[in-house]
Amino acid sequence: MFPLLNAGSAFTFAIVLMTTLTIFGAAYGPIGALLPEMFQTRYRYTGAGTAYNLAGVIGGGTAPILAADLSASYGGTSVGFMLASFGMLSVICSLALPETRHRSMEPGAEERVDLSGVPAERVA
Repeated sequence: MFPLLNAGSAFTFAIVLMTTLTIFGAAYGPIGALLPEMFQTRYRYTGAGTAYNLAGVIGGGTAPILAADLSASYGGTSVGFMLASFGMLSVICSLALPETRHRSMEPGAEERVDLSGVPAERVA
């Protein structure tokens, strides 16, 4: 996107901005469901809030610092490659997340799953 922004056209800027915000919305939409299901019910708000905010501080603080140095040394395209690398790292981390569909959210309870994948009963 950086080469397009260097064109200096207001129309190009609008297209780049709309594309960026579309990607942003598609990425942040599922977070509202993903983060809370990673934690048991009693830790849900604390865990989701902490994870979301720490990721924002670490990711949101690191990228601009690196981008300034990269842009000065290698040009604007290098920032795009850095962001693409961060995106690939995010995809890899997302694929490594455990499936929580059949995990009990209640403390001390375990779910037994039959071969069809449907929870059979809870065992305390």
